[in-house]
Amino acid sequence: MKMKKIYIPVIIILLLFHCWCKKVPFYAGEGATLTISADHTQLKTGGDRTRLTIMGFDGQGQALHDHTRVVFSATLGTMAPTDVELMAGSGAAEFISGDRGGVAEIRARSGNIKAEPDPLQITIGAAALGSLSLSANPSRFDPGGGRSLIRAYAFDADGNLLEGIALALSSTSGYFENAAPLYTTNAEGMVEDFLHLTETATVKAASGEKNAEVEITVAAETENQLPQSEFSYSPAPPARGETVNFNGSLSSDPDGSIVSWQWDFGDGQMGAGERVTHVFTWDGNNTRTFTVLLRVTDNRNGVSVTGKSITVETEEENQRPTADFTYSPSSPLKKERIYFNGSLSWDADGTITSWQWDFGDGRKAEGQTTRHVYNWSNDEDRTFTVTLTATDDGGAEGVTTKTVTVRGLIVNSEFP
Repeated sequence: MKMKKIYIPVIIILLLFHCWCKKVPFYAGEGATLTISADHTQLKTGGDRTRLTIMGFDGQGQALHDHTRVVFSATLGTMAPTDVELMAGSGAAEFISGDRGGVAEIRARSGNIKAEPDPLQITIGAAALGSLSLSANPSRFDPGGGRSLIRAYAFDADGNLLEGIALALSSTSGYFENAAPLYTTNAEGMVEDFLHLTETATVKAASGEKNAEVEITVAAETENQLPQSEFSYSPAPPARGETVNFNGSLSSDPDGSIVSWQWDFGDGQMGAGERVTHVFTWDGNNTRTFTVLLRVTDNRNGVSVTGKSITVETEEENQRPTADFTYSPSSPLKKERIYFNGSLSWDADGTITSWQWDFGDGRKAEGQTTRHVYNWSNDEDRTFTVTLTATDDGGAEGVTTKTVTVRGLIVNSEFP
């Protein structure tokens, strides 16, 4: 019996020591306060997370004892972990959203002490939506309509863009390229699609009770006014084989724009474009006249045609010039200065541009007028053939020759 009395207290002491070593958690006592807060109070669905912080103080404002246990609960989503032990008066857990949207109510307590606020509310998914905005670019079309880029944005109550918000797009006319029953906002809080329409439409974006609208206007169809076809050309008049520049920019359309220019040059050749070039060619030397037509079409298929008669001149064959000259004195002497004058040369269809002289003694000269002295070693008379080559502005040459007899008698005279 004495041994039993000894063993029982020892066992109790050992159990108490074991519990102390394990630091068994306990709960907040009377007069304590707890507070709970979240880094983010608006989350997307599908596993979005936020950190929760719990703070605990006793009645004297001191941090609660280490290992004070706090238990969490949530009406939506999950807590990780579901309970924490405070250290230095604080602890942390994580709240994770699920696939359901709504407002999650999170409560925390330690014993009979509830954390404030009770509950802490976190909005998940569409429930976080504060407003929608909608835009269309362009929002106005000419008759016939077109393609407009539709963009919808989702915002929370503070004006922050929300990702993962499901919304629907609809229009009173036209069709969306993607035609999705539901769209989900991206990381920029936006969805977009192209709307094709031919008449005025009201476009709407809706998510839950939130919606936004934008109107796209298509102008009413009016009677098309025909364009005015007009053009210029240069050079005027053109010559056969010469490049002619045609300019259709003088054409205009009073209620739209010109979209095509079609040319008919009247010689079996065609062209296209606002500005074109063309070369007229044919056999024979006769001048010809061609009727050039310009057909313009506007953006509503209105057509206008204008024509002009263009006379294209044949380039005539260049006529050779006539070369002729005089010289004086008419009976020159050896060592006497002789003056040559080519001004009698002429050109029927242009002008003389150069005179080339060959004096028949190996000497040459240039110019309309020139001078020359013949000299040789004896007193015999000699005859020289003088040649004049006249060249006109077309490059044609005329050539003439004359024989000049020079007497060999030496006279007493000074020549400069």
